[in-house]
Amino acid sequence: GQFNRWLDLPEGGRRPARLMDMIGFDYFKLLDMLTIARSRKHVQRYYGTEETGEFPDRLPPMNIKADVDLAGEFRPIREINNEIRRLTLGAYAPLRYVLLHKQSAYDEKYSTKIRGGDRFFRQVDREESLIHLLRVNLLKRMESSVASFALTIQRQLADVEALLAKIEAHNDSVDEIPIDDIDVDDPAFEALLVGRKVKVLLQDVDRVRWRQDLAEDRERLRALLSAARLVTPERDAKLAAMKGVIADKIHAPINCGNRKILLFTAFADTADYLYRELAPWARDVLGLHAAVVSGTGANRTTLSSVRSDMSSLLSAFSPRSKERPADMAMEGEIDLLIATDCISEGQNLQDCDFLVNYDIHWNPVRIIQRFGRVDRIGSLNTQI
Repeated sequence: GQFNRWLDLPEGGRRPARLMDMIGFDYFKLLDMLTIARSRKHVQRYYGTEETGEFPDRLPPMNIKADVDLAGEFRPIREINNEIRRLTLGAYAPLRYVLLHKQSAYDEKYSTKIRGGDRFFRQVDREESLIHLLRVNLLKRMESSVASFALTIQRQLADVEALLAKIEAHNDSVDEIPIDDIDVDDPAFEALLVGRKVKVLLQDVDRVRWRQDLAEDRERLRALLSAARLVTPERDAKLAAMKGVIADKIHAPINCGNRKILLFTAFADTADYLYRELAPWARDVLGLHAAVVSGTGANRTTLSSVRSDMSSLLSAFSPRSKERPADMAMEGEIDLLIATDCISEGQNLQDCDFLVNYDIHWNPVRIIQRFGRVDRIGSLNTQI
């Protein structure tokens, strides 16, 4: 508001100093409290590093493109993508199958009027956008880990089979009820409705076409799931490459004595899979204690002396930067931390000098935030 008033001043009165006076110091105090993300160049240019310390040197990033299957039997990603594109994903688009003479009632019930106009944003269009996102998400899960991909396929297959069973069990003799006359959240109508947030009456859909699309999806999903399950942890080429990266770092640390590795993934399923497969191996072969931290709250560690809450795990992983009390040093340290993006911002983890992106987040800002956990002023590491 003050800025707009400043804009309305005569040209000679629109001076920066006048704007500062109008806004007041509280604005800058608030800005300083909320402006957390500052880039290297921003800090070096406006803050200087004489008092705060230097940033560590960043070594060139390593890009590793592992195969999926060590046995070489998993289908090429292009073929997997083509199969995903052939999926109708009809289980998540019930309005697509509403009979033509019933569509107006559903448009009226679920469409949203666009503010400031007479146009409507139809729910059926939302569903088609969701379908595109689901396809991309499948590929993102594939890029993350074959285990995560298999879990997603398994969930979608369960949804398809449950919906097919409900369509088969529908009783055609039930009297028709207009969608406007029922409360879709009333448990009494549960047997007549399908869908999650958007529900449709089974009497109002083309069940023959829907059943056909669902049956085709079921066969494709079964084939994809069968292929994914063949890639066991012993055959997982990406997991094997990750083990190689960890072992190389431990045997040839980039900073003397530093054994710490921070491993990020976008999906909690992948984080759990990596912990399950890497933690015992790292402990028994390399003598590293590992932990996993995810937004789902299923945190675990091989270091029995440390509690599983996030604060305790992060303090054990980065005790100096987290200012862990000296009397807690006897608890030991975690050297391998597997995490989702729940810790990608606001955490000082610069005891670590080695960060791995096991997959790439949807949002590129997240990648920058991940780097910022170890690329921080005050790091004792000369390079990262």
